[in-house]
Amino acid sequence: MAAPPPVAPRRPHWVMVGNIPGGGDRGEDPMDPPVGIQDDLFWLRNDDRKDPDVIAHLEAENRYTDSAMGSFQPQADSVYQELKGHMMETDVTPPLPWKQYEYYSRNEAGKGYTIHCRRPKGDTSPPMESPEYIFLDENVIADHMKTRGFEHCDINYSMSLMQTLAVLLIDKDGSEVYEAFFFDPNRPETALDAVIKGEPFATRLDGDCIIGGQVEGSETVFFTRKDDVKRPYQLYKYADGAETLLLEELDERFWVSKGMSSCEGFVFANVGSSEMTEVTLYGISPDTAHIQGLCVQPKIPDVLCCSVDVHVNGRGERNIYKMSNEGKHRNFELLVGRFRAGNLGIS
Repeated sequence: MAAPPPVAPRRPHWVMVGNIPGGGDRGEDPMDPPVGIQDDLFWLRNDDRKDPDVIAHLEAENRYTDSAMGSFQPQADSVYQELKGHMMETDVTPPLPWKQYEYYSRNEAGKGYTIHCRRPKGDTSPPMESPEYIFLDENVIADHMKTRGFEHCDINYSMSLMQTLAVLLIDKDGSEVYEAFFFDPNRPETALDAVIKGEPFATRLDGDCIIGGQVEGSETVFFTRKDDVKRPYQLYKYADGAETLLLEELDERFWVSKGMSSCEGFVFANVGSSEMTEVTLYGISPDTAHIQGLCVQPKIPDVLCCSVDVHVNGRGERNIYKMSNEGKHRNFELLVGRFRAGNLGIS
């Protein structure tokens, strides 16, 4: 007879719901006065994932599941092999041209992580039939992380506009929070060296960053940082060994994200919720660095801005385009603005 499933013990705990002084954002028209409810399983909430009682209960549940489902393991293995048979374990992406290089990624059978490559722009042969340069092999990083006790990690990278500097981003434990390390894409061994040294230049990042600066040596890294509940809420720039906070959103309804303009001259900071959007831009090239913190879409109730970009026209003028329902339109409309002496006009 199978053992009974583990049952979490109940521990009396009182939770207040409604307009609680100092309780943060409770939405529109919260209950006032607040009311209390008893939640005997509140102790299972453990955001730092370190409570020994919670871990012991989860491990007991896993043991029970393994015991109850063990007889189905052959069928599970068969389904896994069938799904695996429909996948190309050895595969390569189409080359993506960017400046003087073409970038592509490939996977090899038996290796669980991606290999990132680039080659001089203009090579018309298939990627795996032409000379390639591997600037980041995620498998090398993952193998090192296993020696430190991290069985699986998520690895990403960002390349600078000059393509002479890159940032390696590692999520060690699946928490979707990353550490960032500099490395030289022309010397791929520097990625592993940076990880072994163990001195990230920034922590608690989301999964990517933007490296601005169109002159070698002027690179500035822009990244968003997460709070204790994994909400991106701050935008930073990192330059000359120091961080500078550019934007902070404390309202828990909003998330902060970032993007780079098509002309590669600006970083956009997007502060958005399901009801409104704020967009602010920061110059990242030598000729746009004087434009910092220019708001092109303020927070307006029920107004969303779904897209913003900056292009340079044939006369060398910068135009900004945004899709917005700012005029209370049923659908979005395209608005166009032009920079004049550092200012912006939208028409």
